[in-house]
Amino acid sequence: MRNLELEMARRAMEKVEEVANEAQSKQEYLTLARKLGSMIIQNGLIGTITYLKNKSQGSVILGHLNELVSQQIPVDISRPECVPERDYFKVQAVALEASKWLKRYAEILLKE
Repeated sequence: MRNLELEMARRAMEKVEEVANEAQSKQEYLTLARKLGSMIIQNGLIGTITYLKNKSQGSVILGHLNELVSQQIPVDISRPECVPERDYFKVQAVALEASKWLKRYAEILLKE
């Protein structure tokens, strides 16, 4: 794995471990983490962000996703209007990679 991927994996694990300490939010986070990649593919990044903003644990996973993406591309995905049009697909690809790591660690650390 490349260093950027290893760093993203490490940060994703830290973020999911934070959620693992909160008993009431684990199940909804796990559900959203499992769906996140397919939501990005089906609805695009902007549609997924809009959906997550309307869910109770959505703001948490959106914050984690934003942090992971912004480590590789300096952009705030929680404000999609700030994503330059020329970089949209690149940002979406990095978000998809980040969602993969969030899902992996959520399934490992949050499964009961």
